[in-house]
Amino acid sequence: MIQGSLGEKYGGSWIEYDTSKKAIFVLALVKPATLDDNYFCKSKIKIAQVKYSYKYLSDLQEKIFSAIKKGDLKEIFSMNIEIQTNSFLIYTKSENFSSIEEWLKTSKIDNDAVKLIKQNTQTSFN
Repeated sequence: MIQGSLGEKYGGSWIEYDTSKKAIFVLALVKPATLDDNYFCKSKIKIAQVKYSYKYLSDLQEKIFSAIKKGDLKEIFSMNIEIQTNSFLIYTKSENFSSIEEWLKTSKIDNDAVKLIKQNTQTSFN
C-alpha cells in the first residue's frame, strides 16, 4: 500500500527499536513525499533519505537475472536487494569481481548501487 502510493519515491521500509525497545517504523524515501497518517497506525516513524528507489533496485535485479540467463554473468551464487543499506548485493568469488564490475560499467549501471560480497562456494541446505 505504501509502496504503491509513493511509487518512485519509495526506497523501502523496516522496523528499528529505540533504547526502550519500542518499535520505530523507518520509511526510506528518494524524494520528500506527503504521507498519509493512516499508513502508520500512529506509531513512531523515522524518515531515511536514500539514493535509489526500490523500483530501481528491483529493475536492476531483473537486468542481472536476464544477464545470468544469457550467460553474460557467471558464477553469481546469490543476490538480493538490501533495503537498509539501499543497495543490491551480489555474492560471488572475488576473482569474478572485475568481470562483474566491467559488465556493470558497460551496462551503465551505477556502481554505487551494487556491493560485491566474497563467497567461495554456493550455499547448500542439504
